[in-house]
Amino acid sequence: MRKYSCVYCLFAAPPPLAAPTNPCQPSPCGPNAACQVAGESPSCSCLPDFTGSPPNCRPECVSNAECASHLACISLKCQDPCPGSCGINAECRVVSHTPNCICVSGFSGDPFRQCVVPQRKHRYSILHVSVNCNLFNTIRKYVHRAFQYSHTIIRCTSVVSGITVW
Repeated sequence: MRKYSCVYCLFAAPPPLAAPTNPCQPSPCGPNAACQVAGESPSCSCLPDFTGSPPNCRPECVSNAECASHLACISLKCQDPCPGSCGINAECRVVSHTPNCICVSGFSGDPFRQCVVPQRKHRYSILHVSVNCNLFNTIRKYVHRAFQYSHTIIRCTSVVSGITVW
């Protein structure tokens, strides 16, 4: 029997060690979700401000129809649409997701800009004084002071001449 001897023997190298793999690459979590490695497994969770369970993470809303009627879908969240909508001295009421501004009681104007106290139309009354105008002229400054806020126009009628003096 013949024995073989190895002069040049080739030894097969052991297989290379596999590089560690990241179970989150590619992410198995789906859109709007975060993946973290827990042990050797992926752990998925929805990103902040998203609801549901991976892989079905979604924003709170994408349209007003997904919110209660007194709220509106703003920045993917159901929120009160009133802040910043109305002007000075106006109040907001939400109707079907839309802010409606009205002036508070006793005010008028553009409720989206500013409501103001409406100016009264002046009602002037004429006070007929049947005294001698010389006497009236003596007390005129006191009479005007007494009626200055009532917008009363005062005139005297000269008994002697019949001329009206303002």
